[in-house]
Amino acid sequence: MKKQVFAAAKAIVPMRVRERVRTLGPYRWVFRKLFAEDTRYHDRFYTQEYYDGEMKGLAGQSADPMARAIVERFRPASVIDVGCGTGEYLAAFGRLGVGARGVELADAALRACRDKGVEARKFDLTKEPSLPWKADLAYSFEVAEHLPEKFANRYVGMLTGAASRHVVITAASPGQEGVNHFNCRPKSYWIDLFAAAGFAFDGPQTEQWEAENKRLNLAPWFWLNLLVFARR
Repeated sequence: MKKQVFAAAKAIVPMRVRERVRTLGPYRWVFRKLFAEDTRYHDRFYTQEYYDGEMKGLAGQSADPMARAIVERFRPASVIDVGCGTGEYLAAFGRLGVGARGVELADAALRACRDKGVEARKFDLTKEPSLPWKADLAYSFEVAEHLPEKFANRYVGMLTGAASRHVVITAASPGQEGVNHFNCRPKSYWIDLFAAAGFAFDGPQTEQWEAENKRLNLAPWFWLNLLVFARR
């Protein structure tokens, strides 16, 4: 009952007010206690309003340059987007002739994917044992931090299990603000987890690519949080 009351109240509060309240310690404590591991309430927070705000800015503008860079650097015939949101990146790969499929939990985002004509499947990263497809490359942008720490190894295992050659992710660093950021970690944290799963971190390529993304004024996470991994 407490969860239902809290979620219902949050859903009717304007986004700008939520952003202010979210910085308060009591809010963070209550939210984590009630919702950190409960995906039944996912759609209460990842609403159409949320995606309208997220995708009308730098995230949407970064889709085409990031897709082109991935194609030029890794030449994948197929990709999987883990946490594909509204399908901006899937659509960008489609325009380049690359087979692209994604998984996503939020219904509002999946509706947007259908409107774009991209292939996306409803999928809960905290419950499924593996991704539904294999591909040359798997990517996942600003998703890792939204999963409680207990699911970090599962998340890495899904990506490495699906990708035959490369994985590209961005993951929020400590202190990075955002909706439902539960597990913000330094790059070394993810590098160690991927190494244990048989994927080596490509430091030189990551550094070069981040510098390029900064020059292009892409979304900040592409020049602060980028990580490139290759199967050993």
